[in-house]
Amino acid sequence: MFLTACLHVFCCVSVSPHLTSPHLTSQQQHNRRRNGWLAFAASLILGLAVLLGVEHQIAEPSLEQAGLRHVNDELHHLKDNYDLDLAKLNRVLGDYGSKVESLSNRRINYAGACQMRRLRGAHLVIDGEQGPNYGVANAK
Repeated sequence: MFLTACLHVFCCVSVSPHLTSPHLTSQQQHNRRRNGWLAFAASLILGLAVLLGVEHQIAEPSLEQAGLRHVNDELHHLKDNYDLDLAKLNRVLGDYGSKVESLSNRRINYAGACQMRRLRGAHLVIDGEQGPNYGVANAK
């Protein structure tokens, strides 16, 4: 009974003419356009945030991981046998502000520039008593 009375009241209420005017329809269209742009902007921001988050997740490896990967990628130089003289070795090391005065009866099998992550340096393969040794000089 109460529900029937409430429905009767709502059904019998007349709508004010200014609520059905074309101005309200135009305002609604403006709000829809604005809401559409806001939704687009929010989607764009969300997309960028997800993209940056994913990039952060696949960021460069730790220094230790990068070092191991670099050594594994350069293992073929352990077989090199260039027997570099002091002048050639210093030419490679000179780019990194280093210089060797004497080889002390060491044989340099390889010397070359290398880059690990954002660090630059020279890697060397020096003949040792038990085989070639791999080293990195002056990583910057």
